[in-house]
Amino acid sequence: MNEDSVARALGDLQGTVRSMSEQWRRQDDNANTGRRAVSEKLEDLSNKMVAMSHNLDGVTQDVAELKNDIKTDIMPTVDAFRMAAAKQLGAMWAGKIFWSFMIGIAGAIGFAVHEMVQYFAKR
Repeated sequence: MNEDSVARALGDLQGTVRSMSEQWRRQDDNANTGRRAVSEKLEDLSNKMVAMSHNLDGVTQDVAELKNDIKTDIMPTVDAFRMAAAKQLGAMWAGKIFWSFMIGIAGAIGFAVHEMVQYFAKR
């Protein structure tokens, strides 16, 4: 080998090493950019999760307050309505029993009158 070919081979090797170094540097820069973007997205997601957690705490408190309001404000009205419905149903059944009893008594009185008429008619 002569000096020219050695110098050429050494230049080619040097160019290849520079090219590979440059390619690795670009890939590393691209990877850093990608990692930075992923990191920013994860940070954003983490912040959103914290905000949602705070919102959920507020909603939980609101639901607890609504539940208390329902127990103190609405349930007495519902209970009064149910009591009125139960009273109405009880009155309806009492009326049915009363009129059934009255019809029974009227039937018994009618039977007794019929029997008395039959008894006095035979005499």
